[in-house]
Amino acid sequence: MARHLSKSSGMIKRYRFLYVVAAVLLSLALPGNVSADVTQQCALQTSYPNPLDANGDPVGSLLKVDLLSKVGFVLDDIPQADRGKVAAWLMSQSDDFWKTRAKKQVELAQYRLNYRNYYVAGQGALPLNHPSLWRITFLGGPNRASYVSGKQNSVIDAVYRDYKMETVILSDYNSPSESTGHRLDNPGDVVTQDIASPLDPLLLFQRTGRACYDEYGYPPNTVDPASEPWLFYDDTCTASNARPLNKDAFACGYCHCDFPRPELDCVDALALKQGLVRNTFVFTRLAWSKAVADQYRFVGTPAETLPPPVENAADLVGWNTDLRRQKEIYRYFHPNSCESQEKCIGADGGWRKVIMFYSTDVNNGKRDLHIGDVPYVTGSKLPAPIVNHGDYVFNVCHGHYHFEHYGTFSYVDGKGNDVTGDQQKRGFCLIDLLRIVNAEWSPLHIKYFDCKYQGITAGWADIYNIGVPCQWKDVTDTPPGNYYLRSSLNPDRILCEGSLQCDSNNQQIWDDTSFTTCSEGYTPQVCEVAEAARCKYPTDENNSLIDTVANNVDEAPSLHRECGLSYVTDAVSEFGLGQEIGPLRDTEFSFHGNLRLPSDQMRACKHPGQTATLKCSVPSGSSSQVVRVCESSRQLGCGTACRYHEALANVTIKPGETVTAQFTCPSSKDDGLFDETGGVYALYRAMVFGPDGTNKTPDVTCVPQQ
Repeated sequence: MARHLSKSSGMIKRYRFLYVVAAVLLSLALPGNVSADVTQQCALQTSYPNPLDANGDPVGSLLKVDLLSKVGFVLDDIPQADRGKVAAWLMSQSDDFWKTRAKKQVELAQYRLNYRNYYVAGQGALPLNHPSLWRITFLGGPNRASYVSGKQNSVIDAVYRDYKMETVILSDYNSPSESTGHRLDNPGDVVTQDIASPLDPLLLFQRTGRACYDEYGYPPNTVDPASEPWLFYDDTCTASNARPLNKDAFACGYCHCDFPRPELDCVDALALKQGLVRNTFVFTRLAWSKAVADQYRFVGTPAETLPPPVENAADLVGWNTDLRRQKEIYRYFHPNSCESQEKCIGADGGWRKVIMFYSTDVNNGKRDLHIGDVPYVTGSKLPAPIVNHGDYVFNVCHGHYHFEHYGTFSYVDGKGNDVTGDQQKRGFCLIDLLRIVNAEWSPLHIKYFDCKYQGITAGWADIYNIGVPCQWKDVTDTPPGNYYLRSSLNPDRILCEGSLQCDSNNQQIWDDTSFTTCSEGYTPQVCEVAEAARCKYPTDENNSLIDTVANNVDEAPSLHRECGLSYVTDAVSEFGLGQEIGPLRDTEFSFHGNLRLPSDQMRACKHPGQTATLKCSVPSGSSSQVVRVCESSRQLGCGTACRYHEALANVTIKPGETVTAQFTCPSSKDDGLFDETGGVYALYRAMVFGPDGTNKTPDVTCVPQQ
């Protein structure tokens, strides 16, 4: 499902608490609060009340979730001689190590469960709660065996173990009924959901490509292996569900729109490469128990807890846990790319170094944050350039409407100085992607499930994920070092973080702002005044207005690595040592050579566009290793620390062995417009099995052949 976002900004002060301002001063600052008009709460901005018990506490609903499954590691990418050692190490690991993997498998069900209305007629979402509430119990120890699955009885070599997952979803009283067409009205009622899962939940993109990635509603080139696959994972995707080559509609209305296209259906690709597990999630309605609800109520982790929810209002809050999850990569941009046109990079094109990041934005209010209908362009005809009260402008390059005022992002040093400039960033779709809160005031069923009708339900969050174009900061021209990524949501107060105001006919009221929206790519250009939804801000017990926008500013530490390094060269996978294994992984590699030597950063191959050859060897007595050949940038003067799918070559070498690695010597890009005339590359290396690197650094060597 497609998403959202913003423009970059300068310095902003950080507030991590919700504060109260005197009513008179705040009324002057907040648009829409002062009016002689007779207004009322808009009926379209929903809240989710519950009946009360004898003590005045809400009586919500409880859904028990049960899953029996198996999870494991595929060994097929590991040299045969090493598999016994690797299997023994995996089988010796603790239950906590294995729980990490089991949770990654369960997470993959979230797309199907959150957007269940697309798959089960007349029913809605059954979202899982936060992974910290999932109780994983293993049914025996791990074993190494041939795992057989799929209609072709595909066989993989794997280490795996059986487990069960149990949890309890806490919601408002009516949600289970509304999400299931009254199939969960009473205690004891049961609903099941079948979802095919990979036995090995990691390296999904590297092994199966886009086969299980549903691109419906996303802008072009959004799928990226650095992003969480659950945001796309759809086991119902087939190879034939792809946009026809002669169709030029702006939006993607299929599982597959980008290239390369998968050749296999998702379930067939899983059986062949990951192992296929047929899972059934069982949802059982429980009798109400406040004691059980108290055990499973979730408003944050020990590391990050949401403030108390705002009554009778919407309230956007950034989820700092996700803002901290950043991936630094190199990417080449052609001239006149969408990213260049929209000023998402600090140059006209060429190789750039960008830090991709997540922006997860929670509605921590007990009413929905409502936007409503937004035109969704499915054909190829240009639509109206500006719509929705001057707030949405159509972008021809991306093929959807942009929301100009969603948020701002800046990259600052320790003194608060902006170090990357004003690279533009715009939003386009604000919808429910993930239910963060597990509480009585947050429903299961949602109405904001695609870009045609936008908003965020109480307790849910929108996610602007790694991979979405322009979801990054261009740090190419910034010195390496430690910085801070800052975000500010709704800085122009266009969105109503309060209660929407309507007139006596229940028609929403809009007020002019000082902002102007101008068309992009239309001749002649047209401009309109941007309007803000009239908003009544909540009050505290003293009847003082609460500024719900004050808690919209957030920041996270950010590491900008030296030229030639990326997240691929991080010492340990973000999921932990040994969770990503084999030569296909995009972590735990090291630069081969000296970063300070141009001859190592810019290794020469004499004939751009033709085959180049290396002879690579690993000493006897060492461990199996992988060499990755990456293109270098003449403009930047370093290697690009590439991922598996970007590599010129990716070769495994066993101890005492010499292997020939052939690759195409990089050709000139765009006729050398950005000084990229080709003919240079860099080498990166890693242990095939990451834990081998805890005792020894890679010692593979490569020699170019004439």
